[in-house]
Amino acid sequence: ITLYVKSRVGLKLRPKKLPNGRRVRLSGRVYFQGDEMPKRGKIVELQFRNRSGKKARWQTFRTIRTRGKRGRFKTSHKFKFIAYRQRIKFRVKAPTEAGWSYSTSTSRSRLVIVYPRR
Repeated sequence: ITLYVKSRVGLKLRPKKLPNGRRVRLSGRVYFQGDEMPKRGKIVELQFRNRSGKKARWQTFRTIRTRGKRGRFKTSHKFKFIAYRQRIKFRVKAPTEAGWSYSTSTSRSRLVIVYPRR
């Protein structure tokens, strides 16, 4: 019998509303039970989506590794060329990889509002 278990992935964004040209800080953690975190850390993909409707797709903008035994990660993203107010959703995806006994999982999406500078 093969059993696939999803790990949980958490994501925090700060600030949630910001002007163009500023950075949003993304941090979070991959939660797991039983197994130890791989020595090199777990790969996580940071994704965004800024359109709604049928053509909206999640796009990976950065791939990083977690640090330490607790599975934490931290990075930032700078917004450029925002001409009008936009609602941008972010999420984190923890894909399946060798040495990690969990299947692919994603965090809940989190919303950031970006507006042009005046």
